[in-house]
Amino acid sequence: MNEDRRAVLFGQPDLLGRLREIPAVILDPEERRLPSSAVSLKQCFSRDQLDDRHVDSLILKKIARSMARLMKDLADRSICPGLYDMKDIYVDMSGEDYPVFLTRPERFQMGDMEQDYEWFPEDERLLPDRVLFDQKDQDKANQRFLFRILVGSSRGNIHFPPVRSDMDYAQIFYNILPEDWKRWMEEERVVSSREWIETLSASIAAEEAFVRQIHDKEENISEAGPDPVEDGLNDRDDGFTAAVTGPGRTRHVLYLLLRTDLDCADTMSHLLYDMQDFMEADAGMRRDQLNTAIVYGSGSVKARDFRCYPDRFRFQIPPYIEEYSAGEAMLVSAALIDQIANREQGDSLHMVILLDGRLPNDRIFKAGLTALTRLQKEGVSFLVRSAGDVDCEACSSLKDLENNGEQL
Repeated sequence: MNEDRRAVLFGQPDLLGRLREIPAVILDPEERRLPSSAVSLKQCFSRDQLDDRHVDSLILKKIARSMARLMKDLADRSICPGLYDMKDIYVDMSGEDYPVFLTRPERFQMGDMEQDYEWFPEDERLLPDRVLFDQKDQDKANQRFLFRILVGSSRGNIHFPPVRSDMDYAQIFYNILPEDWKRWMEEERVVSSREWIETLSASIAAEEAFVRQIHDKEENISEAGPDPVEDGLNDRDDGFTAAVTGPGRTRHVLYLLLRTDLDCADTMSHLLYDMQDFMEADAGMRRDQLNTAIVYGSGSVKARDFRCYPDRFRFQIPPYIEEYSAGEAMLVSAALIDQIANREQGDSLHMVILLDGRLPNDRIFKAGLTALTRLQKEGVSFLVRSAGDVDCEACSSLKDLENNGEQL
């Protein structure tokens, strides 16, 4: 251990006294104990734990905000701890705000390659040849650590943007981050801990308000379809406010996801987000209000009933699913559309069908196609989008719905 360098830090006047002022710093385990429900971020961000603890983007934002508060407390006392190790940061998963705790302060400023902190290429690129961190270096290290929290990754050499990995869901969590946060990372713009706290708090408040709004609404799906479920499809809310309804009509849009790639959601995500972007832009120009539903599946068919989601709302598709019946999904979609039969005059109905592979032209599919053909004759507009040149009899039948029906 480099004692001369360590002496610079621990030789500061009343360093231990200043550390004791911060409740989140565990100086002496006997003096201040961790909550029994606290786990290290290294453990919490493993894929199994993310699943078991139902960690979503809102929880990650709360953990990041708690960490930013700790970083600010340290900066306010002129303490630069250096690089953080996921094993030394604990989070109380039972707390409403998910408070964090910093353990092993004796490892502060162990930020050179001769010490037991494992340096990674990204650390070396951002902080080359550092011996002792100043506040500018610390802000860089802080932001990189907050980014790792926001994408739920315990990997030390996390890339920007993250690459797909079987270890965690970093790529998925990254995709639903607000665009301005991504620009901060891409441009390596260093944002202070205070600004991070304010930004995260605003995003958390907006997301919680939206969740309360959704929970306050009772929803029912007709007996022809399954009950709406929350597992497997998470809401993406970037903190934008709801669009103001203009003098136009209400546009009811149902997204039907006929997914065949069970191990990768990239193709279906691109199709869905592109169509949501298109629908939002077109509705905005016409000053229409969007009323959106989605039908998807994993093992069985699942659905979200029609709702007026906020502007820039996006559905987050799970990376892995189990095979489900395209025909059953089509029947459930038809049942949802039938619920809007008493819509106001001038309102419109649209079904967006998304395909990422060949579909079986079986008996259930033909029954679903019959139901959708009936809707087409009743004035429902169809848009069918596929990944590349998906060529099969079932897919051609669906594309005929768009070619022979009313256009948007």
